[in-house]
Amino acid sequence: MDKKFSAKKYFIFGFKKYVMNDNKILAQNYMPSIREILCDYIEIYKEINNNSGQEKLERARNDLLKALKFFCENSIFFEKGIYKIEIKILTDQIEHLSDKGDQNKILKYTKIYKICKSLVKKFNKDNIYAHLINIAMQSDKYIEIDKVIEALISELLYDGYSLKYLDVWYNENVGRQEINDKNIDNIIGEFQKLKKGKDRYIYYLSVFDKNKKIKEEQLIDYNIKLVKEEYGKLVLINKENDKNVKNYIQHTKEDDIFRIEMNAMDIYKGLEVIVNAFDSYFQMINYLLANDKIILKDKCIVKLTEGNYTKLRIQSYDNKILFSNIENRERQDIEDFIMHRDSAYNTLIKSDEIANIQRAINIVKGQKDQLKENRLINLWSVLEYSLTFHEGVSIISKVKEVVPKIICLYAIKDKLNVFWSRLFCYKGNEIDIVEEFIKECKRVDDDYYYDLNNLVQFILKKGKSLLDEFEFNDVLKRNIGEIGKLLTDVKYRKKYIKNKHDEVYYDLVRIYRARNVLIHSGKRTMANMDYKSLRLYNYNNSLLGVIVYYKNKNPYLTIGEILNSIDYTYNEYLNILENEKSSTIDICKPQYLFIG
Repeated sequence: MDKKFSAKKYFIFGFKKYVMNDNKILAQNYMPSIREILCDYIEIYKEINNNSGQEKLERARNDLLKALKFFCENSIFFEKGIYKIEIKILTDQIEHLSDKGDQNKILKYTKIYKICKSLVKKFNKDNIYAHLINIAMQSDKYIEIDKVIEALISELLYDGYSLKYLDVWYNENVGRQEINDKNIDNIIGEFQKLKKGKDRYIYYLSVFDKNKKIKEEQLIDYNIKLVKEEYGKLVLINKENDKNVKNYIQHTKEDDIFRIEMNAMDIYKGLEVIVNAFDSYFQMINYLLANDKIILKDKCIVKLTEGNYTKLRIQSYDNKILFSNIENRERQDIEDFIMHRDSAYNTLIKSDEIANIQRAINIVKGQKDQLKENRLINLWSVLEYSLTFHEGVSIISKVKEVVPKIICLYAIKDKLNVFWSRLFCYKGNEIDIVEEFIKECKRVDDDYYYDLNNLVQFILKKGKSLLDEFEFNDVLKRNIGEIGKLLTDVKYRKKYIKNKHDEVYYDLVRIYRARNVLIHSGKRTMANMDYKSLRLYNYNNSLLGVIVYYKNKNPYLTIGEILNSIDYTYNEYLNILENEKSSTIDICKPQYLFIG
């Protein structure tokens, strides 16, 4: 099949995987919106100007500049020559900051600030999606298509789209069409139309307020106002069926109906903003109410245009996509911890670390229903708490040293996990290669899990013929192609792990900055906070998973001993990756930690 056509199909189906957060794929999208990373520096520059002399802020600025340079130079825009001149001007300025003997650093920081401001304005005005779609139409490389999808998702989220809307939009505009070589460019071209401004929506909500604490007009944020409506006089006639749809809203004598007008990219994002503001505002008031707290009822109506209404449940649609599913690996970690805890108690091993691990797991797993600001703060706190047992100068230095290495140690194994999970979705569909994979590679005791040795040997034995056998599914074809390269190509896997380490490292720098902004300035309008939390959730799970795994193998090991061994293990793992004679099992994951 034509490579370019296959790459285009991969783009279409790969985009869907991202908006559905298939196998927690968004937790591994480290590449931020190019505008978001520019704004990171703009904000800290302003903060330093208003609070001169703060060494911590200046160190954070320098770390953010390194992150800015890394993400810009590794962006698909730079690689494919889009905005390359502008980005090069910026990165050259950052590079020159390290020149020795330079007495004009303040002027250089200001120049970088002005460049960033200009670039953000340029990118906002431009249809940045169109550039990415043009790359997707011209490319015949899956690796480039991956970068296009990651960049497109990041830019859409930065602009304020919800994942739920993108899924609905995809189903209506792309998913219903049969794809062939004649219409595929037209289908992909639809994505350019996502470039638009915010729309005006009117939400009608029911609020239980027995004590009548809410005024006729009540600001719950600086730009979100509740306006009371009289239910008996409320008329919401839907022109499609000429029916008054207000009955969908729950209403009793103790409820009040409120109207909120909101500018948003889509109805789901607007609802999310409203619910977050409502919960945050009334949380304090509810603390003072012994009974009959103010509660937002679970249904609302949204006015789209004149005479067009839609019904929505009050819920965080994106939270459900991001945080609801527990991965098999997470479930296994919990089962392992329970085994370790019971074993320790039964053998009378007294250890405060059991309570420490239990507390950390419970906090991480309990973040789904938290306010987004609290979620990010709490997840970072767990990361810090878990790493207090590790030797190091500061908490952030411990985080930056340990977490990227743990992610890299299991990055290739995670590729296999995702491939197997997706493969298993086709079990029973009478596809020869799927049935052969499962038969040859499953565990003896459990069909759902694979035997690592059998899996990698089967992949190596089949070789490049697998690409043809997975022609029926471009996502699986991409997965198996990448796994094959990682198992057999020394340069490729070395570059992959090095880049993964740097992505995670600079992502942690940005998340730490976001956490500090929340703690010290209370800012609540930060871009993509939930996606930072999702990655934090993943980092915590990976860290706790390693601790639990080795505590379960040897309950006498301390958390400190396990964490202090990560550096030795990572360096040895790099040697394994660079050795063409290394066992493929050792390439997939370290067989043990070098306890030191």
